[in-house]
Amino acid sequence: MRGSRGERPGLFPSGRTRQTVGMSFFTPLEPDPEPPQEQRKAPPSPIWLRPPTDEIPVAVPVARRLARVPGAALHLKRIDAHRDGIVVVLRLDIRLEDDLSPERRAEIEALLDPRRHRAGAERGFRLGVTTAQGSAEQNGMDGRGIVRRMSGEPPQPPQLTIVDGGGSGTSDHWTSKVGAWLWPLPAEGDVTLHYVSDAVGIPEGSTTIDGELLREAARGVVRVWGDSSP
Repeated sequence: MRGSRGERPGLFPSGRTRQTVGMSFFTPLEPDPEPPQEQRKAPPSPIWLRPPTDEIPVAVPVARRLARVPGAALHLKRIDAHRDGIVVVLRLDIRLEDDLSPERRAEIEALLDPRRHRAGAERGFRLGVTTAQGSAEQNGMDGRGIVRRMSGEPPQPPQLTIVDGGGSGTSDHWTSKVGAWLWPLPAEGDVTLHYVSDAVGIPEGSTTIDGELLREAARGVVRVWGDSSP
């Protein structure tokens, strides 16, 4: 056998490597692209769709119970007042209770099923509003009309858009939060909130909020990027 002891035919002696001289086996890499001269910025959401991000709203303490039925409760937690509108924050609780009827227990258990949390309780919740300018039902952020409202002229007021939501809980208790943006801030009169949830068994009802209380709170809104004074 040719070669040094322990070497195999066809291999480099003693398993040594060699460096390629001249042409490389690999295709040359493409040069990095030139960075764009101007970074594109996403257009801001219209004021009628979402509250501004450069404001610190004023929380209006209007907490109250809206509905209580076996296995479920709906509350108005608070209202965040902005210069041009308000965010209505609601809380929906679902739980198993000892004195539920067999039929109601089955309904609550179905709503508490992790596979149905969103499809059950939250999809079946409907919200509306009445102001001195008229009335409106909620716009979901996944609705087709949202795309049309992203540009062009402002829609007919008032507009009510779901801007926040989510929930958490256990196998016997689930809490959901819903935040809805009402635009514009009513210049006069009160705000009446309408609600119903057939899926949860919350009957249709309404509650009225003092409009002057909201307008007074809006005057205290702080701008994030305002002047440097404290």
